[in-house]
Amino acid sequence: MSEEGLTYYMDEVKIHEYYRHLSEMDNDIALLLLKDHVEFSFKVKKAILVEPETVLRDNTHIRVSGWSTSKLAPKFRNVLLRTEMIVINKTECITYYGKLITPSNYCAKYNSEYRIFDIGGPAIFQDLLVGIVSFGVDNKKEPYYTVFTNISHFYRWIMLNTKKLLKKRCGQVQDTVLVTETEFTD
Repeated sequence: MSEEGLTYYMDEVKIHEYYRHLSEMDNDIALLLLKDHVEFSFKVKKAILVEPETVLRDNTHIRVSGWSTSKLAPKFRNVLLRTEMIVINKTECITYYGKLITPSNYCAKYNSEYRIFDIGGPAIFQDLLVGIVSFGVDNKKEPYYTVFTNISHFYRWIMLNTKKLLKKRCGQVQDTVLVTETEFTD
């Protein structure tokens, strides 16, 4: 978005085998194997993956960040935005999105003044990566719901496929290399 940012190139992409299985947005997840290592700093952090089968209760507050949209005023285009959203009951979300809501995702509502348009942005609860923005962030009228890919649902898939990607690149991967962390820019 600006000359100040960092660019990382990909070596490989692993898209979920059952992407769009039950609906257009089911299993909306992919892993990216980067060509180079990411240097962590106060601006670039590791995120700890939420454990498998962890359920976020209704009314849980999550922090979501992203770069929003190029339609913003120029002074805001290079500012990482953050907002708080509240997890809602899946039944309520199904009423609005219907069959797009599957076991692989969940919904949260947001204040329309603080919406973030960044598909793929992280959802954090107590320093745990609990979701990835999937769709619904551009609602122009109520209800203001965003749908997230549920990291807990994909924990084992993430770990298995990360190990496969690293083994392919490095030859041998020890289990100790695979901790429950993934990288994202914060």
